[in-house]
Amino acid sequence: MREELFLPQTLAQAVRERLAQWERDRMVERLWAGDASVWTGDGEDRWLGWLRVVEHERARAPMYAALRESTRRAGIAHVVLLGMGGSSLAPEVFARVFPPREEAPELLVLDSIDPGDIQAVEERLDLRRTLILVSSKSGTTLESNLLLEYFLDRMKRALGSERAGEHFMAITDPGTPLSEIAQREGFRHCFYGIENIGGRYSALSVFGLVPAALLGVDIARLLERAQRMIRRCRPEVPIAENPGVVLGAILGESARRGRDKITVLTSRGLASFGAWVEQLLAESTGKDGKGVIPVEDEALGPPDVYGPDRVFVGVGLESDPSEERLVERLWAAGHAIPGRSDAASRSCSGPPILQLTLSDHEDLGALFFLWEMATAVLGAILGVNPFDQPDVEASKAEARALARAYEETGALLRPDVLLHEGELVLFADEWNRQQVSARVRERSLTGYLRAHLERLREGDY
Repeated sequence: MREELFLPQTLAQAVRERLAQWERDRMVERLWAGDASVWTGDGEDRWLGWLRVVEHERARAPMYAALRESTRRAGIAHVVLLGMGGSSLAPEVFARVFPPREEAPELLVLDSIDPGDIQAVEERLDLRRTLILVSSKSGTTLESNLLLEYFLDRMKRALGSERAGEHFMAITDPGTPLSEIAQREGFRHCFYGIENIGGRYSALSVFGLVPAALLGVDIARLLERAQRMIRRCRPEVPIAENPGVVLGAILGESARRGRDKITVLTSRGLASFGAWVEQLLAESTGKDGKGVIPVEDEALGPPDVYGPDRVFVGVGLESDPSEERLVERLWAAGHAIPGRSDAASRSCSGPPILQLTLSDHEDLGALFFLWEMATAVLGAILGVNPFDQPDVEASKAEARALARAYEETGALLRPDVLLHEGELVLFADEWNRQQVSARVRERSLTGYLRAHLERLREGDY
């Protein structure tokens, strides 16, 4: 994998100063040693298993090869992965990035309980040649469990209760409710995750590798590329040559100077990677009133549609000659390119631009680790814990409460109505109701939307 950087001079100087400070304070060494004070000192040391999981999984490469072969011999045509968030995004990247392998099943990711989405997947299946892979680190994810109940019932109806479990596998942490279901229902296999790896940092653990192996991906080669990147990110490497730390420092110093919107543009063959990195960045840094806003899969516009708050990241495949590098696309759209010799004709120094180019599909292993390390460094610079997920846990609790309320009353709880106009209804909680009502000049849909948007300040989104 190749990295290219185009940075404005002031940002480049700030990054050099940040790297010098990290070198003086031995921050990379402390990060690898599991020193929670690198971040906020709030238990971050309990979530650093991703730093060493590749070494662990490389030793299990023969197991993944055997899994791939057993699936081929069983004549499985489809693998349906039931999972949400970190349990589904990395598998979807593998499914969309790697070309179809001969005799390998097709992977369908179902991360929705919308009846239409479920029906669209089910219509493609011959249940006799289908493997259901249920993935949940906690084993308590509401949507995944509901999908499991549905497909377990469908499989029992089609094949009988005694044979249904042979068409299921689970990926979860040890001792979870999902692991108990897998044992009780006689699942073909239950793969156990490493407890000190959070969901969004689990791409190179069983949560990403089991689906990849079922697709026919060469796990040994994928992890070998990841190991190369890990060696480049170790404390022994001069800090200015450490790609994970440098990328994290660029994003961190950019955010500290107001460039907290990160536009990620990928080549067509890597489009699904944008959703994975979006969740990693947003969920890891978006807390305590801080964080960066990743923007993926947007149409590239001219300079005047962007504020001075952007960083552009391009991710491409060297093996795809039809794809223009991001820097060329930005130049064609009228942007100035920092450091480019013919940029003097443009009106400004240009935004920070980072171009990451994969030599082939297996470099995806290196790309995953690079962004995990960069996000950890970014969190340290912003002063947040990049490994916890307070809003995720709160959302899960709220979803369970809503489900219980529906079971008890037969009706969904509805938030307070702010305005009812024709067929459109606006809802708002009490705080937003007060904020918008204080500004509204006309009690109409237009008036409330205008009042809401007038709350925006420079740098908001």
